[in-house]
Amino acid sequence: MVEGLWLVEFRNMENSGKGVVTLETQRILGGDSGYYYIGDYSIDHNTMNATIKISQHYEGMINIFHPLTEINLDFKNQDISNGLENTILIGQLLENPDLSVSVSFKKLSDLP
Repeated sequence: MVEGLWLVEFRNMENSGKGVVTLETQRILGGDSGYYYIGDYSIDHNTMNATIKISQHYEGMINIFHPLTEINLDFKNQDISNGLENTILIGQLLENPDLSVSVSFKKLSDLP
């Protein structure tokens, strides 16, 4: 089951960053010290699709795609048959589809 509170690590070719997300009822809500994340996901037969909008809330922080302060990520047809914690999602930056990002997950807690 993917619903829960997760530690996420975003990586591109040069940088990485961490935050937390809650996955619940096909919604993604989370953030870190400089950005908040809002999105949605769907799962059909162990295939996950997700879109996430990442927006800056604190000007002093930079993200892995600096100097962008708002990022839209798209994850299509991601195989999660081994469980989300054992999967690295690969997504594209909608602002520049030539740029990709990987996201790994570590479950921190089930939801109450």
